[in-house]
Amino acid sequence: MSNSDQLDEETVMAASDIQHTAVRLSRLSNSLLLISRVENRQFDLDDDVRISYVVTDVLDEMKDFIAMKNIHVSTIETSDVVVRGNKELIQSAVYNIMQNAVKFTPENSGIKIEIGAESGLKELKIIDEGPGITEELKDSLFGRFKKSNGHSNKLGQNSGNGLGLSIVKSICKLHEFEYAVKNRKGSGTEVTIRF
Repeated sequence: MSNSDQLDEETVMAASDIQHTAVRLSRLSNSLLLISRVENRQFDLDDDVRISYVVTDVLDEMKDFIAMKNIHVSTIETSDVVVRGNKELIQSAVYNIMQNAVKFTPENSGIKIEIGAESGLKELKIIDEGPGITEELKDSLFGRFKKSNGHSNKLGQNSGNGLGLSIVKSICKLHEFEYAVKNRKGSGTEVTIRF
C-alpha cells in the first residue's frame, strides 16, 4: 500500500480500517493470552518490586496520553513499599488501572497516586476525577469485556477491549493481593491494591 497516490480515497479508507481492525484484534489476542498465562501460573514471583519505581515507569510510559489531556498527576509516598512478585505483571496491573484513570478523567483535572502502609497493610491507591462507576457496572467491573457505555475520549468512543481490569484481577489473584474499587464523594473513582 505504499503506492497510495494511485489508489482512490475509498480504497485507502478501507485499507486503513483493515489495519485498525488488525491492530485491535492483535491487542485483544495479546490481552487474552496474558490472562491465560497468569491464570495458569506461568510466571515466577521472585522479584523484589519497589512500587514507587513501578509507578514512575508507568507514568513515563503514559506521559504523552497524560499530557494530551493536560492532567496533573500527583504522587504521595508515605512509606517505601516493596513487595515480592513479578515486576512485569505488577507493572501491567498498575498500567491498566492508570490507563482507565486517565481515560475517564476529564481534561485539565487531576489524578492522585498514594503509596504507603495503612493499618499495617502496604497499598497503592489511584484516585481519578472521572464520573465514577455506575451501579450497574460495579459488581462486574473486573470481569472480561466490561466497558462503561457512552464514554468517549480523544482516542475515540470508549477505545479499549474491556479486559484491562480483568488483567488486574488475574494478576492480583496470582500474587494474593487484594483489590478494591469505590466511588469518591463528589466525583471520581478510587482503585486500591493491597499487597
